[in-house]
Amino acid sequence: RSKTIDILAHAAAELDLRRKALAMPLGELAAKSHAFQEALLSIEDQRRVTRDLLTGEHRRLCEDLDLRTEGLRRDVAPKLANVIDPSLSGTVPALWAASGRRALAAALQREFEAARKALTTAFAVDTGAVLKACERRVNDLVQRVRQIAAQVFDVPLGANDVHEVFELGEDPYWVTEDPGASLIPDAGRLIDRFLPLMLRRRRVRTRLIKQAEELVIRNGENLRWAILCGLDETFRKATAHFEDRLDEAISATRNIIKDALDRRRDQSLTVEPELSRLTQEAGILASIGEELQAGGYSSAAVNRDRTDLNSSGDGSA
Repeated sequence: RSKTIDILAHAAAELDLRRKALAMPLGELAAKSHAFQEALLSIEDQRRVTRDLLTGEHRRLCEDLDLRTEGLRRDVAPKLANVIDPSLSGTVPALWAASGRRALAAALQREFEAARKALTTAFAVDTGAVLKACERRVNDLVQRVRQIAAQVFDVPLGANDVHEVFELGEDPYWVTEDPGASLIPDAGRLIDRFLPLMLRRRRVRTRLIKQAEELVIRNGENLRWAILCGLDETFRKATAHFEDRLDEAISATRNIIKDALDRRRDQSLTVEPELSRLTQEAGILASIGEELQAGGYSSAAVNRDRTDLNSSGDGSA
């Protein structure tokens, strides 16, 4: 109901603006149209500044993502090394490698799942703060457009406040085993069986640690890519949304002025019937708004007001 009331207020303000533009002397309307266009130049400059700020913040967050991913790799690598040693004790030598890989896989899954949650939350907070700040700038620009319209016609135009939120890109998958280990024969493993147990354990441990380091890099990149995709999509949507909001605020006034000028310059068109229709539609919208504010609006009222609006003219409201 609240959203509908906002939409009705916006529509009613546009109707009022159309009425005042049609009733205004042609010379005065043309002068105010020119003044409106001149005032928009500064808004376009501010639009470019806001767009550049948004691009800069996007770049900063991407650089921060690289730093955090690198820090994650440094943190996880020693933790994985710590789970390898226990897996190489208490089992027969032939099972050392398999036991180490199982322990490594479980640790990888656990560490990167925790990192995914932490990084996603962190970037949701950071991105939300950035977009909220940019949204305030866009709101200020939209408000300036409405103030210009108010100065020209004494009619403030409304706008909806919607902001984008960060969401992770495609869920990252965790690589827990080196596929090359099963595809490419390792001559070193054949030699291991002829070595003393201590040396054999050391060689198995060295291979597992090397595999762990490679898997940390690959999983870190998978996570970085998923978050990067989320950042790119969030900023793309936010930029498009901000641009659309400002364009909508500008065109709402510009198109009404243009339509009024065209009608006033075309001597074959009289404005009185149009003024009468707009006044009737404004009354209908005001009635709907009052009923919604009171807390109720029945289906019968919907049908009644739809019929009234259609019968009042072309139904453009």
